[in-house]
Amino acid sequence: MCFVIAPRLNAVGRLDDANPLIDFLLTEDKTRAIVVASQLEGINAQRKFLSDQVFAGAQAQIEANLSLLDHSILILSHPQWSAGVLGIVASRLVEMFQRPVILLNSPPGQTARGSARSIEGINITAAISENKSLLLGFGGHPMAAGLSLPEKNIPAFQRAINRTVERLQQESHITHELHLDARLPWEKIDLDLAEQLISLAPFGPGNPAPVFYSTNLSIVSSASLGKTGEHLLITVEDENGISHRVVYWQGGGIPLPNDLFDLAYTVRSSSYRGQVDLQLDWVAARQVEVETIQVTQPSPIMVEDLRRLPDPIAWLDKSSDAVNAVIWREGIGKRTPPGVDRYHLKPAQTLIILSIPPGPEELASAVAACQAERVILLAFQSGQDHIQPFLETLTGLIHHAIQKHNGKATIQELAAATAQREIVVWYGVQWLITAGYIRINSLQDNPLIIYEGGVPDHKQKLLIETNLNRLLAEVRSYREYYLRAPARQLIP
Repeated sequence: MCFVIAPRLNAVGRLDDANPLIDFLLTEDKTRAIVVASQLEGINAQRKFLSDQVFAGAQAQIEANLSLLDHSILILSHPQWSAGVLGIVASRLVEMFQRPVILLNSPPGQTARGSARSIEGINITAAISENKSLLLGFGGHPMAAGLSLPEKNIPAFQRAINRTVERLQQESHITHELHLDARLPWEKIDLDLAEQLISLAPFGPGNPAPVFYSTNLSIVSSASLGKTGEHLLITVEDENGISHRVVYWQGGGIPLPNDLFDLAYTVRSSSYRGQVDLQLDWVAARQVEVETIQVTQPSPIMVEDLRRLPDPIAWLDKSSDAVNAVIWREGIGKRTPPGVDRYHLKPAQTLIILSIPPGPEELASAVAACQAERVILLAFQSGQDHIQPFLETLTGLIHHAIQKHNGKATIQELAAATAQREIVVWYGVQWLITAGYIRINSLQDNPLIIYEGGVPDHKQKLLIETNLNRLLAEVRSYREYYLRAPARQLIP
């Protein structure tokens, strides 16, 4: 039960006033307890959503710039990240990349604030302290810390603490060596082996599970697991065509080997609905080194700036550039050329950005998804960036989902249809709930199951409206920046 209650109590302190928590713990009124519990559930759902948003944004930055992983510490910043969940996400990234992580909320021209998480052997607070001349304040313990600094000092701080952590790593003789117990031929792995390994259990710090490895493997397919795609189910094949499915926990967003590789893994049996099956868990992979031919490095992305065209859709109708290009468009009505939203972008030589993106994170993710050599910037104003028109559009989409799709709708579908960030849509749905217009089964469902009518909560509605106005103002600000910024600054 503590694993159910504790995260909800913790979420309140991260995102909201703690008074509802005290009310929940002290009240003897059952009805009041139920009402407050519902509020806590909503705050916890918000915490999960914001954590997933920051985690996805961090992954997008890493995918767009893999050289970030060349350093001993991973430092990422974003002007719109929620400060209350940075520590949670930093811990996930530490697990994923096995190095200290610092995440910063960095509004332009304002104080950047963030959280740090570390690994055994690296005292992150001591590392930060060595560079305190660049900071406004900091505090913590060897494994976690908080810090603040002027936004303009972030690049210098990144360089300085990288040097510090590299030195501490050398002094502590920290290595990332992986202990391997045995090499296994891929065809010898079966359920009988998994059952035999049970006799060595229980596994833990003093008795780690055996780690096996196999060589010269290739990936046949991969699919996302989990509510937010944070895990992967990968089908791996050897040179004889024998395949096994491998679960890569927290592997969502991490680049996979694209050629022959060696794999370290654990073997166990799992039971689902009474069916016992073989399960392999991904531990680490190493690309097989093959003789390569030196080739010229690819040239940077070519950017063509057509943002000042008075009628970008008319240009698309006539341009031969659009024939084989991927066109990113969202939130546009019937007068729409062919195109796809951010969730359906595929690799292409040319990416045409028709709709103005709602934020830099979405733009970076789109460019990374297409892997384009050429990006054409257009500027069709498709988003509803003020609260009244946005809520009217969102209400219409939800009404359509209720009438035509049994009330089913995903946050992603609604974000694409409104040309908005997912968190804006999430707050919009919350506003409609607290206004009494709709109700849903759970904020954690995806797709949401939406019904007409509900119970208004005017106090909560005002709080949500304040946040929604702030988020929409951020989107408006970014879209204005998109229109005036140098093209190369938008697409590095």
